[in-house]
Amino acid sequence: MGGPHVTLLPEEAFGHCDSFLIGEAEETWPEFLEDFHKGKERAVYRSEVIPELKNIPLPRWDLLKRSRLMKGAVFATRGCPYRCAYCNLKQIYHDRFRVRPIPGSDPRNLADEIEVFRVLG
Repeated sequence: MGGPHVTLLPEEAFGHCDSFLIGEAEETWPEFLEDFHKGKERAVYRSEVIPELKNIPLPRWDLLKRSRLMKGAVFATRGCPYRCAYCNLKQIYHDRFRVRPIPGSDPRNLADEIEVFRVLG
């Protein structure tokens, strides 16, 4: 189990699942999968590294049955540059605002993801 709720209130999630991924999961998800396949998964996987957005793989939108109502979403940023007292994004996203690369040498960039939506319609 993972996501914003588990990241912000892990004590509420304990007892409902065997393993928890706290924080951003770019590093912890592959680690959990490897441990799971070995039958040696831990109870808690905590994100300690701020992941760079340039390495995010493109979503496999082609695996979903799409309708005219399902447009999807493209994540161009993560976190927030502001410091609003009522907001919890800083707790979820390592207290750092990040931007995905636009065109570049990395094939998994923002422009490529937008092109996928154009092709799929």
